[in-house]
Formats: sequence, C-alpha cells, structure tokens
Amino acid sequence: MLYLICFFVSLAIFVFINLYGRSFDHNILILVLIVTISNGGYYSISAASGLEEAILGNKIAYVASVFAPLLIFLVICNICRIELPAVLRICMFGLQTLIYASVCTIGKYSIFYKKVKFNTNDGFGYLTKTYGPCHTLCIAMMCIYMVGGIVVGLISLNKKNVVSKINVEVLLFSEALTIAVYLIERFVHVRYELLPIVLVFSMSIILVPLSKIYRYSLYNNASIIDSDKSRTGYIVFDNRLRYMGSNDYAVSLFPELNDWELEKKIPGNGGRFNTFLRQPLMSLVNDDKAESNLTKAFEHQGESFSCDINRMYNSNRSPIGYFIRISDITMLIGTH
Repeated sequence: MLYLICFFVSLAIFVFINLYGRSFDHNILILVLIVTISNGGYYSISAASGLEEAILGNKIAYVASVFAPLLIFLVICNICRIELPAVLRICMFGLQTLIYASVCTIGKYSIFYKKVKFNTNDGFGYLTKTYGPCHTLCIAMMCIYMVGGIVVGLISLNKKNVVSKINVEVLLFSEALTIAVYLIERFVHVRYELLPIVLVFSMSIILVPLSKIYRYSLYNNASIIDSDKSRTGYIVFDNRLRYMGSNDYAVSLFPELNDWELEKKIPGNGGRFNTFLRQPLMSLVNDDKAESNLTKAFEHQGESFSCDINRMYNSNRSPIGYFIRISDITMLIGTH
C-alpha cells in the first residue's frame, strides 16, 4: 500500500509540474516521469504472486535507479549555467541505456543479477538477489554523477550572482540522500525497498526551489524572453524585491550586479542601478494602482537608454515579482 501511495504522490507531482509548461527544464519533467514509473514498478513487486511478475516489476523499478542520477546531475548543471557538450550528453545517456539493457536481462542472464529469488512475507512480495558485474557498474555511475554534482555545485557556490547557495545545497542534499539510501539497501540487504519513499521525499523538497528558479529564470520565463537578450538587458526581482538574476548585457550596463547575491535585497550602496533604476522601480512597487509597467529614459556616457519596469505574473495572473528591461536607444534618437 505504501508503494501505491508513493506512485500517486509522484504522479501528482508530475501533473503539477506540467502545469508550468515551458518554465521547467525538460530534464526535470523526465526525472519526475521516470520516478513515477519506477514507483509503479516497486508496487508491482510488492503485489506480485510469482517470480516472473516480480522480475518484471523490478525491471520497471530500475528505470529510476539507472537514469535519475544522470538527470539530477544535468539539472544541477543547468541551474548552475554549465553547458555540457552535446556529444558528452549523448555518451552519458548511451552508457546509462546500456546499463538498463543489462537490467532487462534479469532472470535470463547473470550479468546484472547472478541469482534472484522471490519471497513473500504477510502477503508482501520482495526479491532477494546476488548481484552481477553490471550492477557494480550501475553503482559506480551513481557515485560518479553524485561526485560530479557536488563538484559543479561547489564551483558555482563561488558565483553567488549566478546561483543561490540554498538552492544548490537542497539539490545536493536530495541527490546525496537518494544515492546513500540506494547504496545502503544494496550493501545491507534490507528486506523492504526504501528508495520509492526517498525519491518522493526528495522530489517534494526540491520542488519549491526548482519552481522558484525556473519562475524567475531569464532563460526559461516566457514573459521575459520575448526579444533578443544579446541587445537588451534584463534584471529580475521577486515580490519582496530580492534579486533573482540578470543577463550578460544587463551586467555590462550595471557592473555592480556582479557583486549582488541571489535572493538578497538590493544593496543600498552606490552604483548605476541605484542612480538610474531604483527610484522608478520603487515608484511602481509602491503604487498599487499603477499600470503593469513603467517606462523611463536615462543617459549615461553619451548613450541613451529606455527602461521598462514590468510586473511579472504566474499562469493564474497573480503577481510574483518584477523585471526590468533596458534597451539602448542611442541610434534611434540619432535618426531623429
């Protein structure tokens, strides 16, 4: 019954995440989907009446054990803005696919499980098994992706204006917890599988930071990416005026953004932002009756800029923050 609850909870999370559409990284959608499928496999094992049924459920359950560590690693890389070469990603997925192919040989060959036996206890089915060489490879790849995620996270923690320390710590904790429980199950040989519970718990605790990350992301939010970011600057804040990110062009215009920490209030010290943008931003924030956007022009070092300050809304049209769009209009003015 517990595994069935895990299945429906993970299914509910998958449906919830899909409501955000393009706001979420596709790796997250795939991750939640395979966890849902995997939890269905664990339930099938517990409800099986014989060895063949249990082996089939076990093959389904392993889809998360094989692919989840890779997907979590890719999610961490994406959040930390580390782009992996396409060839490398293809090779990583190819290797995991080969490992899963070895999982599918359970019951026929001894490359993943040397021996497998079906047992029941009070109507609850479970497998006892002796592991083969490909299972060792599966564990090795889990550890590699966990170490890779930790390395990427630690490197990015030094870039406080790129990624929030809290968000990285939550993701790393969930990954380490999941893999640690999997390894404990394999080496201690516990009778009941704890991984489905841990996977649902991990997805639940990372859902909040992931929702926040992608809601305010300059690279995923549809309300922001409606023009060429290479010639337009964007700066994003949440409803509490905490800094949520900016693109490269905005940083070139306002260098102090390099020193701002994500999810922290706007610093009160000097800088071009406080000189040109802070007052109009606060005017929009403090005026509940104001329109959804406010436009201001300013000049700096002989160049003219147009600044649009906009309220951000979620799919239900509830306000979630603000984004500032800065455009260079020097050439436009020069033509008049």
